[in-house]
Amino acid sequence: STVPASSVADTQRTTKKNTLVAACTAHAAHDGLSDLVYVFLPVWQDMFALSYVWLSVLRSAYALTLATLQIPAATLSAKIRPAHLLVISTLVTALGWFLAGLAGSAMALGGALVIAGIGASVQHPIASAMVARAYGSAAKRPLGLYNFAGDIGKSVLPAMAAALLTYGTYHSVVMVCAGVGLLAALLIWTLVRNVVTPAPAKVAKTANAPVHDKAQAKALGRGFQALLST
Repeated sequence: STVPASSVADTQRTTKKNTLVAACTAHAAHDGLSDLVYVFLPVWQDMFALSYVWLSVLRSAYALTLATLQIPAATLSAKIRPAHLLVISTLVTALGWFLAGLAGSAMALGGALVIAGIGASVQHPIASAMVARAYGSAAKRPLGLYNFAGDIGKSVLPAMAAALLTYGTYHSVVMVCAGVGLLAALLIWTLVRNVVTPAPAKVAKTANAPVHDKAQAKALGRGFQALLST
Protein backbone atom coordinates (compact mmCIF):
# COMPACT_ATOMS: atom_id res chain seq x y z
CA SER A 1 0.00 0.00 0.00
CA THR A 2 1.21 3.50 -0.80
CA VAL A 3 1.58 6.22 1.80
CA PRO A 4 -0.79 9.16 1.19
CA ALA A 5 0.94 12.27 -0.09
CA SER A 6 -0.66 14.33 2.69
CA SER A 7 0.87 12.02 5.31
CA VAL A 8 4.31 12.39 3.75
CA ALA A 9 3.92 16.17 3.67
CA ASP A 10 2.86 16.24 7.33
CA THR A 11 5.89 14.14 8.29
CA GLN A 12 8.21 16.46 6.39
CA ARG A 13 6.71 19.54 8.05
CA THR A 14 7.07 17.94 11.49
CA THR A 15 10.68 17.00 10.75
CA LYS A 16 11.50 20.54 9.64
CA LYS A 17 9.79 22.07 12.67
CA ASN A 18 11.49 19.71 15.12
CA THR A 19 14.87 20.35 13.51
CA LEU A 20 14.41 24.12 13.75
CA VAL A 21 13.20 24.04 17.38
CA ALA A 22 16.09 21.75 18.35
CA ALA A 23 18.63 23.98 16.61
CA CYS A 24 17.17 27.12 18.23
CA THR A 25 17.25 25.42 21.64
CA ALA A 26 20.88 24.43 21.14
CA HIS A 27 21.85 27.91 19.95
CA ALA A 28 20.13 29.65 22.86
CA ALA A 29 21.58 27.26 25.43
CA HIS A 30 25.15 27.25 24.11
CA ASP A 31 25.38 30.98 23.47
CA GLY A 32 23.82 31.72 26.85
CA LEU A 33 26.21 29.37 28.63
CA SER A 34 29.18 30.85 26.77
CA ASP A 35 28.32 34.37 27.88
CA LEU A 36 28.06 33.25 31.51
CA VAL A 37 31.83 33.64 31.59
CA TYR A 38 31.43 37.43 31.68
CA VAL A 39 29.06 37.21 34.64
CA PHE A 40 31.40 34.99 36.64
CA LEU A 41 34.71 36.77 35.91
CA PRO A 42 34.51 39.06 38.98
CA VAL A 43 33.40 36.10 41.11
CA TRP A 44 36.40 34.05 39.98
CA GLN A 45 38.70 37.02 40.57
CA ASP A 46 37.52 37.18 44.16
CA MET A 47 37.51 33.41 44.73
CA PHE A 48 41.01 32.72 43.42
CA ALA A 49 42.67 36.18 43.79
CA LEU A 50 43.31 36.39 40.05
CA SER A 51 44.84 39.21 38.08
CA TYR A 52 43.21 40.58 34.94
CA VAL A 53 45.73 38.62 32.87
CA TRP A 54 44.61 35.31 34.37
CA LEU A 55 40.98 36.27 33.95
CA SER A 56 41.66 36.75 30.25
CA VAL A 57 43.33 33.33 30.16
CA LEU A 58 40.20 31.76 31.64
CA ARG A 59 38.04 33.52 29.08
CA SER A 60 40.35 32.36 26.29
CA ALA A 61 40.23 28.77 27.56
CA TYR A 62 36.55 28.72 26.65
CA ALA A 63 36.55 30.97 23.59
CA LEU A 64 39.62 29.55 21.82
CA THR A 65 38.53 25.95 22.40
CA LEU A 66 35.10 26.78 20.99
CA ALA A 67 36.56 28.52 17.94
CA THR A 68 39.36 26.15 16.98
CA LEU A 69 37.30 22.95 17.18
CA GLN A 70 34.41 24.07 14.96
CA ILE A 71 35.95 22.75 11.74
CA PRO A 72 36.88 19.34 13.26
CA ALA A 73 33.35 19.20 14.68
CA ALA A 74 31.88 19.69 11.22
CA THR A 75 34.10 16.87 9.92
CA LEU A 76 32.98 14.62 12.77
CA SER A 77 29.37 14.95 11.61
CA ALA A 78 30.24 12.71 8.66
CA LYS A 79 30.78 9.83 11.11
CA ILE A 80 28.15 10.58 13.76
CA ARG A 81 24.54 11.53 13.01
CA PRO A 82 24.40 15.34 13.36
CA ALA A 83 21.31 15.23 15.60
CA HIS A 84 23.04 12.84 18.01
CA LEU A 85 26.23 14.89 17.89
CA LEU A 86 24.25 17.99 18.86
CA VAL A 87 22.81 16.21 21.90
CA ILE A 88 26.21 14.86 22.98
CA SER A 89 27.87 18.26 22.63
CA THR A 90 25.19 19.92 24.75
CA LEU A 91 25.69 17.31 27.46
CA VAL A 92 29.47 17.91 27.34
CA THR A 93 28.93 21.65 27.77
CA ALA A 94 26.62 21.03 30.72
CA LEU A 95 29.27 18.72 32.21
CA GLY A 96 31.92 21.42 31.81
CA TRP A 97 29.82 23.92 33.76
CA PHE A 98 29.01 21.32 36.39
CA LEU A 99 32.75 20.78 36.90
CA ALA A 100 33.28 24.55 36.96
CA GLY A 101 30.93 24.68 39.95
CA LEU A 102 33.08 22.10 41.76
CA ALA A 103 36.45 23.58 40.83
CA GLY A 104 38.63 24.40 43.83
CA SER A 105 41.43 26.12 41.94
CA ALA A 106 41.95 28.32 38.91
CA MET A 107 43.65 25.44 37.05
CA ALA A 108 40.71 23.12 37.66
CA LEU A 109 38.35 25.88 36.57
CA GLY A 110 40.33 26.38 33.36
CA GLY A 111 40.09 22.65 32.62
CA ALA A 112 36.34 22.73 33.19
CA LEU A 113 35.98 25.67 30.81
CA VAL A 114 37.96 23.81 28.15
CA ILE A 115 35.53 20.89 28.46
CA ALA A 116 32.60 23.29 28.13
CA GLY A 117 34.27 24.86 25.10
CA ILE A 118 34.71 21.46 23.46
CA GLY A 119 30.98 20.88 23.73
CA ALA A 120 30.14 24.39 22.55
CA SER A 121 32.31 24.06 19.43
CA VAL A 122 29.85 21.64 17.84
CA GLN A 123 26.68 23.72 17.97
CA HIS A 124 27.24 26.39 15.32
CA PRO A 125 28.40 24.24 12.38
CA ILE A 126 26.08 21.31 13.12
CA ALA A 127 22.84 23.07 14.07
CA SER A 128 23.00 25.65 11.27
CA ALA A 129 23.74 22.91 8.72
CA MET A 130 20.80 20.84 10.01
CA VAL A 131 18.44 23.79 9.49
CA ALA A 132 19.86 24.61 6.05
CA ARG A 133 19.53 21.03 4.84
CA ALA A 134 16.06 20.55 6.32
CA TYR A 135 14.63 23.64 4.61
CA GLY A 136 16.75 23.75 1.47
CA SER A 137 16.17 26.85 -0.66
CA ALA A 138 13.58 28.11 1.85
CA ALA A 139 16.08 28.21 4.74
CA LYS A 140 16.57 32.00 4.89
CA ARG A 141 13.79 32.70 7.43
CA PRO A 142 14.45 29.59 9.58
CA LEU A 143 18.14 30.50 9.75
CA GLY A 144 17.13 33.99 10.83
CA LEU A 145 15.08 32.48 13.66
CA TYR A 146 18.02 30.23 14.55
CA ASN A 147 20.35 33.24 14.80
CA PHE A 148 17.80 35.19 16.84
CA ALA A 149 17.56 32.29 19.32
CA GLY A 150 21.26 32.68 20.07
CA ASP A 151 20.73 36.34 20.95
CA ILE A 152 17.86 35.37 23.25
CA GLY A 153 20.14 32.91 25.06
CA LYS A 154 22.87 35.55 25.42
CA SER A 155 20.34 37.90 27.00
CA VAL A 156 18.39 35.54 29.25
CA LEU A 157 20.94 33.14 30.77
CA PRO A 158 23.54 35.70 31.91
CA ALA A 159 20.79 37.95 33.30
CA MET A 160 19.29 34.96 35.14
CA ALA A 161 22.68 34.03 36.59
CA ALA A 162 23.37 37.60 37.68
CA ALA A 163 19.99 37.78 39.41
CA LEU A 164 20.49 34.42 41.14
CA LEU A 165 23.92 35.50 42.40
CA THR A 166 22.24 38.15 44.52
CA TYR A 167 20.32 35.46 46.40
CA GLY A 168 22.42 32.29 46.18
CA THR A 169 26.02 31.11 46.22
CA TYR A 170 28.27 30.82 43.20
CA HIS A 171 28.25 27.03 43.35
CA SER A 172 24.46 26.77 43.45
CA VAL A 173 24.06 29.22 40.56
CA VAL A 174 26.56 27.33 38.38
CA MET A 175 24.72 24.08 39.12
CA VAL A 176 21.47 25.69 37.99
CA CYS A 177 23.15 26.79 34.77
CA ALA A 178 24.54 23.29 34.21
CA GLY A 179 21.00 22.02 34.75
CA VAL A 180 19.79 24.35 31.98
CA GLY A 181 22.29 22.70 29.65
CA LEU A 182 21.10 19.25 30.69
CA LEU A 183 17.46 20.18 30.10
CA ALA A 184 18.37 21.61 26.69
CA ALA A 185 20.09 18.34 25.75
CA LEU A 186 17.03 16.33 26.81
CA LEU A 187 14.72 18.57 24.78
CA ILE A 188 16.95 18.35 21.72
CA TRP A 189 17.03 14.55 22.03
CA THR A 190 13.25 14.39 22.28
CA LEU A 191 12.88 16.47 19.13
CA VAL A 192 15.51 14.96 16.83
CA ARG A 193 16.20 11.41 17.99
CA ASN A 194 14.43 10.03 14.89
CA VAL A 195 15.41 12.81 12.51
CA VAL A 196 17.86 11.93 9.75
CA THR A 197 19.53 15.01 8.32
CA PRO A 198 19.66 14.91 4.52
CA ALA A 199 23.17 14.59 3.12
CA PRO A 200 24.49 17.57 1.18
CA ALA A 201 23.95 17.25 -2.54
CA LYS A 202 26.99 16.08 -4.46
CA VAL A 203 27.96 18.06 -7.49
CA ALA A 204 29.35 16.04 -10.36
CA LYS A 205 32.79 17.18 -11.50
CA THR A 206 33.45 17.38 -15.21
CA ALA A 207 36.71 18.03 -16.98
CA ASN A 208 35.17 20.53 -19.41
CA ALA A 209 32.80 22.61 -17.34
CA PRO A 210 30.77 25.26 -19.22
CA VAL A 211 32.25 28.74 -19.16
CA HIS A 212 29.25 30.20 -17.32
CA ASP A 213 29.59 27.53 -14.60
CA LYS A 214 33.22 28.48 -14.09
CA ALA A 215 32.30 32.15 -13.89
CA GLN A 216 29.57 31.37 -11.38
CA ALA A 217 31.99 29.33 -9.29
CA LYS A 218 34.45 32.25 -9.24
CA ALA A 219 31.67 34.63 -8.24
CA LEU A 220 30.59 32.33 -5.42
CA GLY A 221 34.19 32.03 -4.29
CA ARG A 222 34.58 35.81 -4.15
CA GLY A 223 31.27 36.08 -2.30
CA PHE A 224 32.40 33.54 0.28
CA GLN A 225 35.70 35.38 0.79
CA ALA A 226 33.84 38.65 1.31
CA LEU A 227 31.49 37.01 3.81
CA LEU A 228 34.44 35.43 5.64
CA SER A 229 36.19 38.81 5.85
CA THR A 230 33.05 40.44 7.20
